[in-house]
Amino acid sequence: DKLRTITLQAAEIMMASQRPDVAGRLYHQAGEFVQAGEAYLQAGQLETASKCMHQAGETKRASEIGGRYYEARQQWKEAGMAYEGGGNFRKAGDCFWKANDPLQAGKNFERAREYYGAGMAMVHAHKWEDAVRFLQQLPEDHPHFNSSRGLLGRAFYELKDFAHSAATLENHLLG
Repeated sequence: DKLRTITLQAAEIMMASQRPDVAGRLYHQAGEFVQAGEAYLQAGQLETASKCMHQAGETKRASEIGGRYYEARQQWKEAGMAYEGGGNFRKAGDCFWKANDPLQAGKNFERAREYYGAGMAMVHAHKWEDAVRFLQQLPEDHPHFNSSRGLLGRAFYELKDFAHSAATLENHLLG
């Protein structure tokens, strides 16, 4: 108990001395996994920070940090899985998009209620019915509403719904 107290005091001194890497090790030795994770995070040691957060039972925080770790290494699929596990579906969608996995990207964009991204992903996956469903949910004041109409017109065309395709594209082009 006395050793733990001294270890925690030393960790605090290391944090005050701008040595979060050393503080992280000390907090970890004392069994203070959240503080260790935060110290490692401050030191830029994302993988170790994530592991500490997992040990502390902070799975959502661990997943978010893990996502950042994999993203920094441009390991997009792994980053997407980590963000998805932490419930950050927008970031997961972005990472799966960069991993060239439009189905996973679309699934996560849908969960984030980012319907333009979901629609775009479904266009790239040639899932035309899903693309229509997502793109039709965009409100007119959405920043990508105009470009979504071109995608929607194409999706209708691919479904051989030429009447809707023509009407959508005509509205898109002529306003």
